[in-house]
Amino acid sequence: MASLLKRSQTTLPVLSNLLVDAADGTATFVGTDLESHVTVRVPAQLKGGPARLTLPADKLAELVGLMPAGSNIVMNDEGGQVRISSTANEYRLVTLPADDYPVWSPDDAATTFSVTQRQLRRLIDAVLYALPAKDHRRVLMGALIETKDMNLRMTATDGKKLSRMSVSLGEIEGDKNARCVVSGKLLTDLRKILGDEGSVQVEIGERQAAFIVDNVEYRTNVIEGKYPDCDAVIPKEFPFAVRLNREQFKLAARRAGVVSEDRNKSIILKFADNSCEFTSMAADIGTFNGKVSVEYDGNPIEVAFNYQLMIETLDSFGHPDIHLNIKSEQSPTVLRCDAEPDHICVLMPIKLTDLRPGGE
Repeated sequence: MASLLKRSQTTLPVLSNLLVDAADGTATFVGTDLESHVTVRVPAQLKGGPARLTLPADKLAELVGLMPAGSNIVMNDEGGQVRISSTANEYRLVTLPADDYPVWSPDDAATTFSVTQRQLRRLIDAVLYALPAKDHRRVLMGALIETKDMNLRMTATDGKKLSRMSVSLGEIEGDKNARCVVSGKLLTDLRKILGDEGSVQVEIGERQAAFIVDNVEYRTNVIEGKYPDCDAVIPKEFPFAVRLNREQFKLAARRAGVVSEDRNKSIILKFADNSCEFTSMAADIGTFNGKVSVEYDGNPIEVAFNYQLMIETLDSFGHPDIHLNIKSEQSPTVLRCDAEPDHICVLMPIKLTDLRPGGE
């Protein structure tokens, strides 16, 4: 729980704290950055009546993590300070007024459904890598979540790579065709608490989305804006189809990447006669040439990629047997896996004319 409750610093001092509300045998911990809101409820023994205070989030997370495993933690409000003790250890942390803590107003849910923790974790793992580290288009900093045809679908893209995956749902209450964009930051935090057992209740409203896992509730404002039409960029026909082993292919890509240009980290792949030839070059370093076996018996074709994006895309699959579907050297390339038929990835190639002297 320590990592979950750790919050980043903000310009509003009280938001660097957690709100602790203890009453009726339960201690409720609340953290917010005004865009997202996390609530954790744990059993507690109260003496002296209800209490409501705030504590520095980072320091609380750190000291709780250093307490002996399984030990009871006692908090005493001493007016302006809280004494936190466990066995022979004692801290006193300065508090800020609980009345200054922002009040979060939950949105009415138009769509409610449950998904297993394992399924939601797999969705997040499959698509989150495709989010940009930063982008002026705020809508791309989140993943598109949709319910359609009794499926839950999640999509992420940064314009250079795209990943989409779906899982089936048993029942959907309310609007069967919900759609919202949820920040990658919240999904990253949510991913940390998802296990192999249990379910997640998901609520989607006009302005908010919520994810409830046991005693933990994540609630966030959805990101407004028009999400790109991803279907429009996914080719439907592929003259060139390659089947490859992910681990062999990744190793060859890493070897080629050693001498790739820093600017675009490009490597060139030439498919022919059941093999893939890897070449790369950097003017101030040198060249590389290597080859791996693949399943391909079509006409020869060359295509170039950023090798790091290629590796990230391959790693998003849970199985090493990958299909590489190529329309042309300049069209988006589609990656699939027989073991995960509901997972599709798209990777934009680099123009070969940009990599060769004279644009040849």
